[in-house]
Amino acid sequence: MAICISVVNDPSSPDSTGNYFCVTSFSRHPDIQISPPIYSSNEDFISNLAGLIRTIDSNTHTSQFYVWSASEHGLLQAHIIHAALTSASEVDIRLCIGALMQGSSLLQTTFQPPLLSGALLSFLGRAKKLKADYQKCLLRLGLSTEGTVDVLRKRLEEELRRLQDASTSPGINDARRKELGQLSKVVILKKEIGRQLALPVPGYWDLPDCVTQLLPASKSLCPDDEQILTAYKGEETNALNAFLARRNDLLYGVLNELRRRAVSASGHTLFVNEAKRLSTKFMDLCIQSHIRKLFFMQQVCQM
Repeated sequence: MAICISVVNDPSSPDSTGNYFCVTSFSRHPDIQISPPIYSSNEDFISNLAGLIRTIDSNTHTSQFYVWSASEHGLLQAHIIHAALTSASEVDIRLCIGALMQGSSLLQTTFQPPLLSGALLSFLGRAKKLKADYQKCLLRLGLSTEGTVDVLRKRLEEELRRLQDASTSPGINDARRKELGQLSKVVILKKEIGRQLALPVPGYWDLPDCVTQLLPASKSLCPDDEQILTAYKGEETNALNAFLARRNDLLYGVLNELRRRAVSASGHTLFVNEAKRLSTKFMDLCIQSHIRKLFFMQQVCQM
């Protein structure tokens, strides 16, 4: 399943976190039920996006999120971070962060990037822990907090051992050896097209130019940024939604055309990484705002 996101940003807006969003799901498999498109203002976007993520997370199909440009990716990240700092809906925020966010930008919020198992084990083993410490760790890992200190410690050690065994199983290692680099949670399509294809376009190019080269039959259908912004500023909701829906359709069309062209002389695809199921979970063990950055930097130094 491919999920394409378009972001409308008004340059005159006082904040740069996106003003209007369109999210469209696509799939070539007939057995996958596609959710209806999401058209949302910035106030309701997190709750609407979280609903879509829950739907995707409830099935076993692989999925990948896409945006067109680096600026849209930055707006999406900024919007989620802003919501994490100001919104009261922590459940929806955690879901969106787990599915779409990665990297040190999370340090601006009370949420953290995923913890590395080596740093976690080192941190827990440095000093004698109180029962309350074990209970907090177990609670955030979704485990029972009942029992004595020895029982809690054993339960935590067993869970960490299970996580380590799962991460070092033969199937996992074989899959990782086949990967080149880490797959981004949100792929910037323009960047990947620029890496794989040399478009016969002088200088700067954007989605309409890309559509003209890869999907010439649809070049008249691609709205440019000025048309979309004009519809947004004029409060022409129907026209705006139609533009964004068409834009996402063309994003998916360009993506499929890239896949069709990125093949070797023998006909094998050049994309070696395999899509994975959507993951929305991450360990959240360091919630104190004054030490979470230090804890993250400890992990970076140990790498």
